[in-house]
Amino acid sequence: MLLTDEQIKAVQPWFKELEEHRDEVPLLEADPDILEPVEFWPYAVREARKHLGAGSVFVAINASIYGDVRRWGRDDLEVCCLRDQLKQGYMGDIRDGQFPIFTTRAVTPSYLYVCSLEGPVTFPRAVRFAYYPLTTEGVRRRLGRSLNKEEIRKRMTVSEFRKLGYLQELNRRFLHPLGLALEVVVEGGGSEKFGQIWDYREDPEGPLFEEELMSDLSANLLAERIEERRQQRLPARVAAGCDDNGVQKLGD
Repeated sequence: MLLTDEQIKAVQPWFKELEEHRDEVPLLEADPDILEPVEFWPYAVREARKHLGAGSVFVAINASIYGDVRRWGRDDLEVCCLRDQLKQGYMGDIRDGQFPIFTTRAVTPSYLYVCSLEGPVTFPRAVRFAYYPLTTEGVRRRLGRSLNKEEIRKRMTVSEFRKLGYLQELNRRFLHPLGLALEVVVEGGGSEKFGQIWDYREDPEGPLFEEELMSDLSANLLAERIEERRQQRLPARVAAGCDDNGVQKLGD
């Protein structure tokens, strides 16, 4: 069952505490053999409850690893669809009341935080785990071999690229105005890959998404989050010599 507005409001003080003191939260050792996110998250909650007690808890993560949440299917993940609640970071619940999930800029992608929903907002009521599935060692164990230099670089799956809104905004803001469209193809086993680049350059208006899709709450939310990420990166891009929009300048 999804959280109520009152329960979501009660979580908000945690974000300020985490932003100011996140490195002070006790760090628990995780089992290095648990590599898949769908296994790691419930494991972390079980271990956290041994320290926090048997009461209700929530998981706090950086929004950049939210793609791992979506690896749960609809049978396991109950997604929040209310705009006001999403803006407060509430993403939904793992079904059967296991734990709710919040995203926040107060924490880094390197750690997963489990916080108590009961008692005072203090750090004896929270613990954190290094997010092992994302580490180089975690990937090495998953592959069963050492990684080369290119593999050590972080990569995003095609599925994550689509679910996090990058495909939508790449098409809507750049390719569609140029008369082009990039597609993603879902294969028989459920995996996703990039398909063709469709060419509509002879059509004056070019490709357009269905109006119903563009009016959907999820499409608008994805667009807002992409713009937030762009704005977050903009100062560093400009400092590196890019223009005011963060676009690399051409040579003279």
